[in-house]
Amino acid sequence: MNAPLRQMAEELPVQWGARVTQLSRQGPGWRLHLETGTTVEVDAVALALPAEQAAELTVSVAPAMAARARSTKTMPCWTVMAAFADRLPTTLDCWRGDDGEPLGWAARNGSKPARTGPEAWVLQASPGWSSENLEAPEDEVASTLLRALWDRLGTAAATRSPVRPIAGGTRDRAPRVRAPSGTPNTGWACVGTG
Repeated sequence: MNAPLRQMAEELPVQWGARVTQLSRQGPGWRLHLETGTTVEVDAVALALPAEQAAELTVSVAPAMAARARSTKTMPCWTVMAAFADRLPTTLDCWRGDDGEPLGWAARNGSKPARTGPEAWVLQASPGWSSENLEAPEDEVASTLLRALWDRLGTAAATRSPVRPIAGGTRDRAPRVRAPSGTPNTGWACVGTG
């Protein structure tokens, strides 16, 4: 998921893996306060993160935006990628499950434009199941979602093993919006973010 961002930032001085804990104004620009205790001065700030985190960062510099972000409620999601030696026996490339089921969405990665390589599937747990199993071990989540895929595809698919062992899932604590703030994000022109 970071590949497009990394490609766009190739010509920019980027500091990866730095957690910003606070924003403050610095003349016409911004000062980013990092978890390490250091600061970085920048010309502009663009936030692309869950509403809960945006609220924390903007409370002192844009209280109205922070309030709007606090009113947005998000849900977690577990995601697993599994690759196989052969194409799985189904004509479906994508489907959605019910919220009560472990598997909420599955997609054949090769069905996306310009995707090549081995047969791979992206498996996402349903919002309800993700919430109930948020702290489950990654390998347990991966096994559960793979079993749910086999249940969906039938016994012919269940005999297939992933080419690469599933090394666990990826837990994202806030990728889905459950209750939007009701106000579209129109930017921060009023506080100088650009």
